[in-house]
Formats: sequence, structure tokens, C-alpha cells
Amino acid sequence: LGTWSQHPVAVLHRRAEEEFEALIRRQSKTGRAAEAEYVRRYARKPPPGFHAWVAHALKHESPIIDDFDTIAHGIHRYHNLTAAEIDHRMRIATADTDGMLHNNRVERCSFTGGGFSEGCRHFANPLTALLGRAQQLAPQTEFLINFLDEPSVLLGQRNADDTRGPVWEDLSHKPLAAALTEACRIRGNWTMNTTVDGTGSTPGLPFVENVASAKDLCQHSEYGSLHGFLMCPATMKRINIDVPILSQAAPYPFADVLYPSTHYGLKSSLYKQSQDRAWSRKKNAAYWTGSSTGGYWSHDTWRQGHRQRLATIGMHKQERDFTYLRTSSDASVGVLPYTSAAFDNSLFSVGLTRVVGCADEVVCDEQNSFFDLPRPRDSELEAFRYRFVLDIDGNSYSGRFYRFLASRSVPLKVSIFREWHDERLVPWLHYIPVSPSMEELPELMRFLATTSEGQRISHRIAEAGREWYLKALTPAHQGIYLYRLMLELAWMQDASRHS
Repeated sequence: LGTWSQHPVAVLHRRAEEEFEALIRRQSKTGRAAEAEYVRRYARKPPPGFHAWVAHALKHESPIIDDFDTIAHGIHRYHNLTAAEIDHRMRIATADTDGMLHNNRVERCSFTGGGFSEGCRHFANPLTALLGRAQQLAPQTEFLINFLDEPSVLLGQRNADDTRGPVWEDLSHKPLAAALTEACRIRGNWTMNTTVDGTGSTPGLPFVENVASAKDLCQHSEYGSLHGFLMCPATMKRINIDVPILSQAAPYPFADVLYPSTHYGLKSSLYKQSQDRAWSRKKNAAYWTGSSTGGYWSHDTWRQGHRQRLATIGMHKQERDFTYLRTSSDASVGVLPYTSAAFDNSLFSVGLTRVVGCADEVVCDEQNSFFDLPRPRDSELEAFRYRFVLDIDGNSYSGRFYRFLASRSVPLKVSIFREWHDERLVPWLHYIPVSPSMEELPELMRFLATTSEGQRISHRIAEAGREWYLKALTPAHQGIYLYRLMLELAWMQDASRHS
């Protein structure tokens, strides 16, 4: 038989190593080079204060100086509007004529005198802390901030100057398919220079080859029956005009401007080395426990919930066939798919701990019975006893991710939500992406945990993710990103921009 060198995981890992080397190699080393690269990328001059930002980023050893396309995609389209027009849209969004903003939603947050205002609510102090020494460098600015975990800017046909009737729509507990189709049509052929998944190296299985396209809902209508946020969101407050609103996470075609979530900076979210253990002392299996957040569940939807499906697979709650791969004696073929009902329970320690979000008591009872609840709740430290830690969306992004990334374990991430860090993390080197269907999960774990090549790659990813977190994703680096975002926000709202 042949070797595992042509297994999709091995191929994607080799590709990721090369991609990461190219990412590091292409970053500018001086302010002049960074300005030239900015002009080349975006066909415009950088915002005022850019050279001071570059100097600050270089002084604090930011390994990323040029790759901030997430900010550009979120902000630059508003340069077609005047500052007055942007302010008008922000006022419409916060007018609250329909009562939709009561208690929780969007508010006008300002930064002045080195700190964020009361309008930023409980995010004010964490955001100010993130800026660190840049508090006296960042420009005075004002922006709309979304206090929900879920995104809100999903464009509709409405003209932004049309002030008749509500601009907010409550889509909580309802399928988002129609609204997403409308938004995809409006945003047209805008792409993130991506290719569609499944091109050649993933025979018979949906290994994620391109995370950006995997999080593009316009390319994946099938997600509508695979993720609670799309089927029956617990909370979904949609604004249907194009207005810059900062949110923590959003899949395409949502048009929210992404910023580093303050949740990652909480003490409870930070990694503590004393709680971890060496790779050699970890169980060679994948771990996840959690509640059934992520949707408003009915009898017809809970079985398709993303967390419920993960638990169903990991607990082997259904007898079914899975697709696996085997080596071929023909080196030109590489690996071949086959189906089998075999499932190695020893490779998974997975389970729901609590059922929430039920439309009625019967729905909760059904899930409690199916998932053998109640069960004792594990310590948060339990995950660090395993070599592989599963991280899956709840109502929105998962707040556990950085803790796992910084650990000596390998994060396996199931998510449809884009975040600020996506362009600086290299999947298959810093973490392993898992498709929303999770159909590849049994084969993925078989390869990673039971083959020597899989174990070698796994240990490499665990160490590479840990090293890169410390170099590029700590609160200090989140602050550098926030500072640059604030430069763009301030320039977008500068009345002198058009002159």
C-alpha cells in the first residue's frame, strides 16, 4: 500500500506551510513601504495618521502590517458617500422609531480624550484597555456598535434615504433564506478572491480548502438546513440599509464591520499555561461539551442544529455509514474513498450538557431523552486533557477559540462566522477548519489520531497555533488592529475627505 502523503489533510497542511511563509515574507518593514503597499492594494492613499500607526505596529512587533483587507472590505465602500450622508444613515439606524432598539441593539459609541464613551456601554472599558499605549494616538471618532453576538447588516432593496417606516426587522426564530437571497443578489458579484471548496484534493469528503468561501453563504445554500442561525436564529435583528455598524462576527453577505470581540480579553477567556499539560500527557481524542445554544428549536429543527449534530456524531447516536479514505497501491491515485458503518468511539469525548432555546417543553424533553441528559458538567479545564479540542458556533462565534489556539492542543473549528482574525490565521497550520456538515469529521479524526503522519501534523499544528497566537492575536495585537480600524472610521467620517 501507499503512504498517507496524498491524504487531503497532508496536502492542505503542506499548502498551509507555504501560504504562511508567503504571508510573513510579504509584510512591509517601513512606513514608506507600507504606504506604497496600501496604495497598490486599495488604489487610494492611506488615512491620516497611517505612518504613526505603522510606527506603533512595528515598535510593538506586529508581524502583520499590510494584510488588513477585512477592514478595507468593511469600510471602503462608504467612501462613495460624504461624511454628512454617512452621519444621516447612522441617525436613521439609531432613531428607534419602531421600538426595536429598546434595551439591546445598536448605539452610537465615540472615542475622545483617550477613552470610549458611555454610548459604548459595557464595551467601553475593555475597548479602551485593548488600545493600550495607542489610547493617546488613536483619532477621535464615532461609530455604531452592535451589542448582540449576532450580526445585523443584511442589505435589502430599501433606499437608505427612504425614512418611511422601520429600517429594522425582527427575524428572530425565522428562516433567513429569503433575506440572504436578497442580500446576495444586491451585493452582486463581490468576492473575496476565493475559490469554491472541494477542488481535487478532497475526494468524497468536504474538507475545507478555503475558509473564506466556506463562510460565504451565497455559495452555500445548503447551510440553511445545517446551522441554527440560518434556520431559526435565537436573535436576529436585521437592518436593511447599508450603514457602518461594528459587529463581532458575521458571515458573508452580512455587511457588518468586524472588530475584535471584547469577550476574548476577559480573564475567563484567556489561556493559563498552568492549566494545560504536555502533548504527550493528553488523551488522543477530540473533546467538546456545551449547551444547545444556536437556535430557537422546534420539533422539526432541533435534530439539524449544528451543536446537536456534532453531539449526534460524536456520541454515535445514529447507526449510519461514514466516508473514509484508504491508501492506494497506485501512487498516482493517492487515496481512495470508501463507506463503512464503523465508528471509533474512543476518538471522541463529546456531549451536550444542557438544552436551551426550546419553543416548548416537549422539545426540551425530546432532546434531554435523546442526548442522555442531565449529565454532570465538566470543568472548563477538561478540554486541555485532550489533544484535539472542538470549537463550534453557538448563537454566533465561539468565545473559547483563543484559549484553545494558545494551548498545546489542536483546535478543530466549526464555524460559518467571519471574524477580524481570519486573514491572519492560516487554516491547516494554526488550526483545523471543519465543514458545517461535519461529514469529514470521522475520517479527519481517524487520520489525525491513528496514523503516524496524522500525529506528526497534529503536533505541528498545536505548536504552530500556540506560537502564532502569542505573536499575532494577543490583546496587544487586537489593540493594534482596533487602532487601524479607528483610523479608517475617522477618515470615512471626515468632512474634508471629498475635498
